[in-house]
Formats: sequence, C-alpha cells, structure tokens
Amino acid sequence: MEKTKTKLLTEAGILIAVSLLLDYIIGHIQPKLWAQGGSINIAFLPIVLYSVRNFAKPNGATFSILVGVLSRGMAMLWATPYHPLSAIFDYILVGALFGAVGIITKIKLGDYAELSIVVFGLLALCSHIVSGVLVFAAYMPDVYFGMEMANMWVYSTIYNATHMIPNTILTVFLFSLIPKQLKTAAVPAIAN
Repeated sequence: MEKTKTKLLTEAGILIAVSLLLDYIIGHIQPKLWAQGGSINIAFLPIVLYSVRNFAKPNGATFSILVGVLSRGMAMLWATPYHPLSAIFDYILVGALFGAVGIITKIKLGDYAELSIVVFGLLALCSHIVSGVLVFAAYMPDVYFGMEMANMWVYSTIYNATHMIPNTILTVFLFSLIPKQLKTAAVPAIAN
C-alpha cells in the first residue's frame, strides 16, 4: 500500500511539474490575446493523463483532483488572478475539474476518456463564465467581436469560449495521440 502511494505521489509530482512548465513556456511565447487572461495551451494534458491513469486506484481520486488543483494553483505564481473569486473559479475549480476526468475509469465506462475531457472541459468553461460574471463585469466592452454587449453572461460566455473550447479540443486531440499503454500502465520501476 505504501509503495502504491509513493508511486502515485512520484507520478503526481512529475506531471504537475510538466503541466507547470508547459503553462509557463506557452504563457511567455504566446501573444497576449485576452485582456483579462486566458490562453490556449496544453497544460491540462498532464493533469488529464494522471487522472485517467490513476483515478480508479486506491487514493487515486483524491490524488487526481489534488494534481489538478496544485497544478493550476501553482500556475497563479505567474498568472496572478485579479480577485480571490477568480483564483477559485479560474484556477482551483478548473484544475479540480480536469483532475476529475478519470472518473470514467472509476465507473467502468471503458475508453471514453476523450468524451470525459469534453464534458469536464465544458464544466470548466462554466466555471470561467461564472468568474467572468462575478469578477470581470467592469471590463465588459460596449462592443465585442462586432456585437453590442448588454449582458454580462453573453460577454463572459463568448470571451471564455474563445480559449476554453480550443483548449479542450487540443487536449482531446493530444490525449488521443498518446499510446494506450501510457494511458493505463503503472509507472515503470527504475532499474538499479
């Protein structure tokens, strides 16, 4: 049992580091397209991979969600949220949602990880929309994408969909390219 926890923790640490590295690098090379934050990157992929591989294991659900929370929480070191509610809805909750993608392995739905990524990606979009309404209402322009903006829910939905839908599609696409053995195999032991 202790050996299993050590493997889960080791893999978690590695994939959190990979997620943070991807987020940091892409955040510094991508042009700033969204005035109040948002980016298109692949930082969710390591979180999803960890979750799908480990969610059904003992303590796996807890570790998977913590991997998402820690990964997105630590990303706030360089992507400072505007408000505590933004930290909760844009980082912590979104990380937890992507960390929960592996629930499909827990409830024995077979190879539906890509569908699970889409479902949890849409839930993450909803979290971003709520954050936009609660925190960013003061930043709503009069016109956005050639449309007059009178409703904060509409503005927040359009604004956040422009980065979360591509992020979700990119994560699904890249996840589908990962060989099945890497999606399900335990961390290989290091030979001495």
